[in-house]
Amino acid sequence: MSRPRLRILVSLLAALLLAPAALVWPAPAEEAKLLNQIRQQMAPAYKRYEGIHSLRHSRVYEYDAQTGELVREMKVTAERRDFFYRYPEVRVLSYEANGVSLSPEKFSSYEFSPPYPVFDEQGESRYHLALEGLVRMGNENCYRVRVDPKRRTGRHFSGYMYFHEESLDLVYLKGTLARLTFGLREFEIEFHFTMMDGTPVFEKGVARGRAYVPFFQPDRRLISYMEMPRQKLIPRPAVVQ
Repeated sequence: MSRPRLRILVSLLAALLLAPAALVWPAPAEEAKLLNQIRQQMAPAYKRYEGIHSLRHSRVYEYDAQTGELVREMKVTAERRDFFYRYPEVRVLSYEANGVSLSPEKFSSYEFSPPYPVFDEQGESRYHLALEGLVRMGNENCYRVRVDPKRRTGRHFSGYMYFHEESLDLVYLKGTLARLTFGLREFEIEFHFTMMDGTPVFEKGVARGRAYVPFFQPDRRLISYMEMPRQKLIPRPAVVQ
């Protein structure tokens, strides 16, 4: 076998080994039951908590979208309050660009209101869900759920969610916004989750995007790698009777 063909074969085998492999396709009755169990498990968290307070470390790479040239490499540490239904609160603690420490105020964070939750009490009215089977994620078996929004807006998620086979905890999420907000040409997220008091909490992930606004924002591709070393849930304020 020639070397080029051997390299192609090795690449194909690697892709097959790394990709989530479908194992089982559920029956319709099982699909409805599992989706209902996931909703019952997740929905109460949105009543108990209003979001997540965290410390986030980010490494951001900014590229010229036309040439592919690296423009800036940034390191950012921020204190965040990411709410389930409203705009986040962000305080940048440190900022470094191309190895030079700069004032935190100089970092401009691109933020927007979060997508509506898929598995809260209103989720069924906002999303179509399909259980696509049991797949292998690392060392675990997970149910893969396809999420299709019923409306194409910047507040709706579109993509896939992965839930642990036994616990039904959210493990991984990959997708985009159903409609990109102003200035965004491309956007995709991959998030890994951990559980805290029965609530999935973003632990680490990557966001990829392309932003361009004529005369204001040059055409740039951005890749942001994020880790959350410290986080806690934000309880909902007590209702005064």
